[in-house]
Amino acid sequence: MKSGIEKKKNTVALVIIGLTALLLAGPWAVIACDDDDGGQDDDYDGLKFHCWRRPEPGGTYIGKDAGGATWSQTIVPCDPEYRRMTGVAKFANINPVGPGQPWFPDTEYRTDFLVNMIRTGRSTWDFTWIAYGVKKPEDLPTYPGYAWPLTFIMVGRGTQTFAYGCDHVTLEFTSVKIWEVDLEAGIDPDVDPADGFPDEGVEPLYSLVPPGQVYTETATRFPAVSPLCP
Repeated sequence: MKSGIEKKKNTVALVIIGLTALLLAGPWAVIACDDDDGGQDDDYDGLKFHCWRRPEPGGTYIGKDAGGATWSQTIVPCDPEYRRMTGVAKFANINPVGPGQPWFPDTEYRTDFLVNMIRTGRSTWDFTWIAYGVKKPEDLPTYPGYAWPLTFIMVGRGTQTFAYGCDHVTLEFTSVKIWEVDLEAGIDPDVDPADGFPDEGVEPLYSLVPPGQVYTETATRFPAVSPLCP
Protein backbone atom coordinates (compact mmCIF):
# COMPACT_ATOMS: atom_id res chain seq x y z
CA MET A 1 0.00 0.00 0.00
CA LYS A 2 1.42 3.39 -1.05
CA SER A 3 2.21 5.95 1.58
CA GLY A 4 0.82 9.51 1.55
CA ILE A 5 4.20 10.85 0.41
CA GLU A 6 4.28 8.51 -2.60
CA LYS A 7 0.74 9.54 -3.57
CA LYS A 8 1.74 13.22 -3.44
CA LYS A 9 4.80 12.47 -5.58
CA ASN A 10 2.64 10.70 -8.14
CA THR A 11 0.16 13.59 -8.19
CA VAL A 12 2.93 16.15 -8.71
CA ALA A 13 4.41 14.01 -11.50
CA LEU A 14 1.06 13.83 -13.28
CA VAL A 15 0.62 17.60 -13.01
CA ILE A 16 4.10 18.19 -14.46
CA ILE A 17 3.43 15.75 -17.30
CA GLY A 18 0.11 17.46 -18.04
CA LEU A 19 1.65 20.93 -18.07
CA THR A 20 4.49 19.74 -20.28
CA ALA A 21 2.00 18.25 -22.75
CA LEU A 22 0.05 21.50 -22.84
CA LEU A 23 3.19 23.56 -23.37
CA LEU A 24 4.38 21.29 -26.15
CA ALA A 25 0.99 21.12 -27.82
CA GLY A 26 0.20 24.81 -27.36
CA PRO A 27 2.21 26.23 -30.30
CA TRP A 28 1.02 23.48 -32.62
CA ALA A 29 -2.56 24.07 -31.55
CA VAL A 30 -2.17 27.76 -32.35
CA ILE A 31 -0.61 27.06 -35.74
CA ALA A 32 -3.22 24.50 -36.68
CA CYS A 33 -6.22 26.40 -35.34
CA ASP A 34 -9.17 26.77 -37.65
CA ASP A 35 -12.11 29.14 -37.32
CA ASP A 36 -14.48 27.10 -39.44
CA ASP A 37 -13.52 28.95 -42.58
CA GLY A 38 -14.31 26.17 -44.97
CA GLY A 39 -10.93 24.48 -44.83
CA GLN A 40 -8.96 27.59 -45.72
CA ASP A 41 -5.44 27.77 -44.35
CA ASP A 42 -4.91 30.25 -41.53
CA ASP A 43 -1.83 31.52 -43.34
CA TYR A 44 -1.31 34.51 -45.58
CA ASP A 45 1.77 36.45 -46.58
CA GLY A 46 3.83 33.61 -45.09
CA LEU A 47 2.66 34.32 -41.53
CA LYS A 48 0.50 32.23 -39.25
CA PHE A 49 -2.26 33.92 -37.31
CA HIS A 50 -2.83 33.15 -33.65
CA CYS A 51 -6.32 32.10 -32.70
CA TRP A 52 -6.61 34.98 -30.24
CA ARG A 53 -5.64 37.49 -32.91
CA ARG A 54 -8.72 37.17 -35.04
CA PRO A 55 -8.77 39.40 -38.13
CA GLU A 56 -11.22 42.24 -37.54
CA PRO A 57 -11.54 44.37 -40.67
CA GLY A 58 -13.76 47.41 -40.65
CA GLY A 59 -13.75 51.17 -40.87
CA THR A 60 -12.60 53.29 -43.77
CA TYR A 61 -9.78 52.27 -46.12
CA ILE A 62 -8.21 54.84 -48.45
CA GLY A 63 -6.28 54.05 -51.62
CA LYS A 64 -4.74 55.81 -54.61
CA ASP A 65 -4.27 54.14 -57.96
CA ALA A 66 -1.55 54.63 -60.53
CA GLY A 67 -3.64 57.20 -62.37
CA GLY A 68 -3.94 59.41 -59.31
CA ALA A 69 -7.52 58.54 -58.42
CA THR A 70 -8.11 58.66 -54.67
CA TRP A 71 -10.83 56.32 -53.46
CA SER A 72 -12.18 54.97 -50.20
CA GLN A 73 -14.11 51.98 -48.96
CA THR A 74 -16.02 52.06 -45.68
CA ILE A 75 -17.21 48.68 -44.40
CA VAL A 76 -18.94 47.37 -41.29
CA PRO A 77 -19.52 43.75 -40.20
CA CYS A 78 -23.03 42.32 -40.23
CA ASP A 79 -22.29 39.64 -37.60
CA PRO A 80 -19.73 38.96 -34.83
CA GLU A 81 -17.81 36.47 -36.98
CA TYR A 82 -17.38 38.89 -39.89
CA ARG A 83 -18.93 36.36 -42.25
CA ARG A 84 -20.72 39.13 -44.10
CA MET A 85 -19.81 42.81 -44.37
CA THR A 86 -21.43 45.72 -46.12
CA GLY A 87 -20.50 49.28 -46.93
CA VAL A 88 -19.89 51.91 -49.58
CA ALA A 89 -16.99 52.85 -51.87
CA LYS A 90 -16.37 56.37 -53.19
CA PHE A 91 -14.00 58.15 -55.58
CA ALA A 92 -12.84 61.54 -54.34
CA ASN A 93 -11.46 63.09 -57.51
CA ILE A 94 -12.63 61.08 -60.50
CA ASN A 95 -15.84 59.92 -62.10
CA PRO A 96 -14.67 57.21 -64.53
CA VAL A 97 -18.04 57.01 -66.25
CA GLY A 98 -19.94 60.27 -66.51
CA PRO A 99 -20.26 63.57 -68.39
CA GLY A 100 -17.65 63.94 -71.10
CA GLN A 101 -16.94 60.22 -71.34
CA PRO A 102 -17.64 58.57 -74.70
CA TRP A 103 -19.58 55.62 -73.25
CA PHE A 104 -22.57 57.41 -71.75
CA PRO A 105 -22.29 61.13 -72.57
CA ASP A 106 -25.78 61.92 -71.25
CA THR A 107 -24.94 60.63 -67.77
CA GLU A 108 -25.25 63.34 -65.14
CA TYR A 109 -23.41 61.43 -62.44
CA ARG A 110 -22.53 57.98 -61.18
CA THR A 111 -23.67 56.91 -57.73
CA ASP A 112 -21.28 55.67 -55.07
CA PHE A 113 -20.62 51.94 -55.10
CA LEU A 114 -22.58 49.75 -52.71
CA VAL A 115 -20.35 47.03 -51.25
CA ASN A 116 -21.26 43.50 -50.15
CA MET A 117 -18.67 41.03 -48.87
CA ILE A 118 -18.87 37.32 -47.97
CA ARG A 119 -16.10 35.62 -46.03
CA THR A 120 -14.25 32.81 -47.79
CA GLY A 121 -11.21 32.37 -45.52
CA ARG A 122 -9.52 33.66 -42.43
CA SER A 123 -8.39 36.87 -44.14
CA THR A 124 -10.24 36.79 -47.49
CA TRP A 125 -13.68 37.95 -48.57
CA ASP A 126 -15.40 37.75 -51.94
CA PHE A 127 -16.90 41.13 -52.75
CA THR A 128 -19.32 42.83 -55.10
CA TRP A 129 -19.39 46.54 -55.93
CA ILE A 130 -22.41 48.00 -57.72
CA ALA A 131 -23.15 51.54 -58.91
CA TYR A 132 -25.57 53.25 -61.27
CA GLY A 133 -25.33 55.96 -63.91
CA VAL A 134 -28.05 58.61 -63.68
CA LYS A 135 -29.11 61.24 -66.20
CA LYS A 136 -31.10 64.39 -65.71
CA PRO A 137 -34.26 64.28 -67.81
CA GLU A 138 -34.87 67.05 -70.33
CA ASP A 139 -38.23 67.95 -68.81
CA LEU A 140 -37.64 67.68 -65.07
CA PRO A 141 -40.94 67.27 -63.20
CA THR A 142 -41.47 69.63 -60.31
CA TYR A 143 -43.11 67.14 -57.98
CA PRO A 144 -40.87 65.43 -55.37
CA GLY A 145 -39.91 61.80 -55.52
CA TYR A 146 -39.46 61.63 -59.27
CA ALA A 147 -36.90 58.99 -60.24
CA TRP A 148 -34.26 60.17 -62.69
CA PRO A 149 -33.61 57.64 -65.46
CA LEU A 150 -30.67 55.25 -65.22
CA THR A 151 -28.10 55.03 -68.01
CA PHE A 152 -26.06 52.05 -66.86
CA ILE A 153 -25.43 49.48 -64.13
CA MET A 154 -21.78 48.89 -63.20
CA VAL A 155 -20.76 45.77 -61.26
CA GLY A 156 -17.29 44.86 -60.00
CA ARG A 157 -16.43 41.52 -58.39
CA GLY A 158 -13.34 39.93 -56.91
CA THR A 159 -11.52 39.12 -53.66
CA GLN A 160 -10.33 41.30 -50.81
CA THR A 161 -7.42 40.17 -48.63
CA PHE A 162 -6.62 41.90 -45.34
CA ALA A 163 -3.14 41.98 -43.83
CA TYR A 164 -1.05 43.52 -41.05
CA GLY A 165 -3.74 43.47 -38.38
CA CYS A 166 -6.33 44.30 -41.05
CA ASP A 167 -4.85 47.79 -41.48
CA HIS A 168 -4.15 47.04 -45.16
CA VAL A 169 -6.36 45.51 -47.81
CA THR A 170 -5.70 44.30 -51.35
CA LEU A 171 -8.59 44.26 -53.80
CA GLU A 172 -8.31 41.95 -56.78
CA PHE A 173 -10.99 42.70 -59.36
CA THR A 174 -11.62 39.67 -61.54
CA SER A 175 -14.61 41.28 -63.25
CA VAL A 176 -15.82 44.84 -63.90
CA LYS A 177 -18.82 44.98 -66.25
CA ILE A 178 -21.23 47.66 -67.41
CA TRP A 179 -24.79 47.14 -68.65
CA GLU A 180 -26.58 49.85 -70.62
CA VAL A 181 -29.98 51.07 -69.43
CA ASP A 182 -32.29 53.03 -71.76
CA LEU A 183 -35.93 52.50 -70.96
CA GLU A 184 -37.08 54.76 -73.80
CA ALA A 185 -35.29 52.48 -76.25
CA GLY A 186 -36.52 49.35 -74.48
CA ILE A 187 -33.11 48.46 -73.02
CA ASP A 188 -33.46 47.22 -69.44
CA PRO A 189 -31.09 44.54 -68.12
CA ASP A 190 -32.92 44.37 -64.78
CA VAL A 191 -36.36 42.88 -65.41
CA ASP A 192 -36.84 39.49 -63.72
CA PRO A 193 -36.31 39.83 -60.88
CA ALA A 194 -36.25 43.62 -60.66
CA ASP A 195 -33.69 43.69 -57.87
CA GLY A 196 -31.19 46.31 -59.02
CA PHE A 197 -28.82 43.72 -60.53
CA PRO A 198 -28.55 42.75 -64.18
CA ASP A 199 -30.54 39.62 -64.93
CA GLU A 200 -28.68 36.37 -65.36
CA GLY A 201 -27.79 35.72 -68.98
CA VAL A 202 -27.92 39.38 -70.05
CA GLU A 203 -24.62 40.28 -71.69
CA PRO A 204 -22.90 43.49 -70.57
CA LEU A 205 -22.11 46.29 -72.98
CA TYR A 206 -18.55 46.64 -71.66
CA SER A 207 -16.18 44.35 -69.77
CA LEU A 208 -13.24 46.30 -68.32
CA VAL A 209 -11.15 43.36 -67.05
CA PRO A 210 -10.03 40.92 -69.75
CA PRO A 211 -10.79 37.24 -69.07
CA GLY A 212 -8.12 35.57 -66.97
CA GLN A 213 -6.64 38.86 -65.78
CA VAL A 214 -6.90 40.69 -62.46
CA TYR A 215 -7.00 44.41 -61.71
CA THR A 216 -5.45 45.15 -58.31
CA GLU A 217 -5.93 48.03 -55.89
CA THR A 218 -4.53 48.50 -52.38
CA ALA A 219 -5.73 50.64 -49.50
CA THR A 220 -4.81 51.49 -45.90
CA ARG A 221 -7.18 51.82 -42.98
CA PHE A 222 -7.81 55.41 -41.96
CA PRO A 223 -6.32 55.69 -38.44
CA ALA A 224 -8.27 56.94 -35.47
CA VAL A 225 -6.41 59.97 -34.10
CA SER A 226 -7.20 61.51 -30.72
CA PRO A 227 -8.08 65.21 -30.87
CA LEU A 228 -5.63 65.70 -27.98
CA CYS A 229 -2.69 64.59 -30.15
CA PRO A 230 -0.60 67.44 -31.62
